[in-house]
Order: sequence, then C-alpha cells, then structure tokens
Amino acid sequence: MTNDLFSNLPDTAIRLISTSTDDVLFRQAEPTTGLYRVQRGCATLRRTTVAGDTLTLHRATPGDLFAEASVFSD
Repeated sequence: MTNDLFSNLPDTAIRLISTSTDDVLFRQAEPTTGLYRVQRGCATLRRTTVAGDTLTLHRATPGDLFAEASVFSD
C-alpha cells in the first residue's frame, strides 16, 4: 500500500500545471477549483485585508497540499 493519496485518484481527477513566479492560481471570493500539491518550488497563499495589507496564510513546499482557504465552505 502506498502513502501517496493521489495514487488512488482516477487520471481524470489529476491535472498537472506549471506556473511561474507571481502567477495566480485562484483569487479570494472566486469558486474553488480543487486541491493542489506542490511538486517543485513553492506556493504562497496570501490574503489582502480591507486596509490593503497582505497577509501570508501558508507557504507550501514540495509534497505539501493546499487549496483556496474556503474550499470547504459554502
């Protein structure tokens, strides 16, 4: 048995994407599109406050999973 959760998913549920520095995967208040896993590099999840400040919520590194912060909310 493997510890890789993605090995049990059908091929149609997995999509590889390649991004560059400062690319945006999703924006606050947009519908969520899925769960992501970092293979190389890192992904930083940030939110902008009402005052215009930027907060770092999470920094995902290789092997980490991440999603839009409200992926499980209505």
